[in-house]
Amino acid sequence: MTVARLLRESAASPLVVFTTAFEQYAVDAFEVQAIDYLLKPFDDARFQAALRRAEQALSANQRGDERYRQRLVIRSIGRVQFVEVAQIDWLEASGNYVEIHAGKESFLHRERMRVLEAQLDPAEFVRIHRSIIVNRAAIAQIRPIAAGDHAVILSGGQRLPLSRTYRSAIESLERTR
Repeated sequence: MTVARLLRESAASPLVVFTTAFEQYAVDAFEVQAIDYLLKPFDDARFQAALRRAEQALSANQRGDERYRQRLVIRSIGRVQFVEVAQIDWLEASGNYVEIHAGKESFLHRERMRVLEAQLDPAEFVRIHRSIIVNRAAIAQIRPIAAGDHAVILSGGQRLPLSRTYRSAIESLERTR
């Protein structure tokens, strides 16, 4: 698991299929974006299914298709929850965690912001502050505030600071709308 986590952070992250007799690590495996998780003993048909899944992912990578997370696995005390990335409005760094805001719910995800940002589609998410990433679809308006600073207002009414460093990313968004 440690090696898979380190590989996930590398630029050329390899495809990983876990093979083990321990089912309790399945959630961990999918958190590191494993292609599949084979639980021993497995038969030839199950192995072939995993192989096909890896081949499909490999051919998609060779075509240049980007593979971004479609959902996140959030662990809480006594439960595991799945959050669809499309439902996320914004994310905020909180130490070694990321606070994920989706509608009226928020989740604490143990991941570093830069790692999670690399897993999100940049066509859908934009960084507006060193500690904030926003779903582009959730942005309702950009409002100037004092001394040349701006705030991003989300469709849910949340007001988030727009850093001058990331202003150009929002300006390009304004041009494409």
